Amino acid sequence: MTDRNRKKVETTEMDAIRRSTRISTRDRIQNGEIRRRVGLEDTLTNEIDRRQLICYGHVQKMDNYRLPKQVKSGHLLQRDNEVDQKILNGEHKEGHVRKRTY
Repeated sequence: MTDRNRKKVETTEMDAIRRSTRISTRDRIQNGEIRRRVGLEDTLTNEIDRRQLICYGHVQKMDNYRLPKQVKSGHLLQRDNEVDQKILNGEHKEGHVRKRTY
């Protein structure tokens, strides 16, 4: 998550908390104090970071032939499957062929 996105998420989160507790920014109460009153210990961005690390750990444990691991590493392995080759060459249509009923 970029710093810009992180700031947007934190701002939106605090806005939602302030609205739900009916505390205006004009009341000049710090975000930490509002969190303490509500009983929130962790921020949404910390939860996102934690879940991203869990996902990263799962991908790291995968075998090298798995697609998520290949995408993460930035290079795809050569595959022998005929359908995969058609997809890579742009020849394979997505979906199924529709029947004409007229």
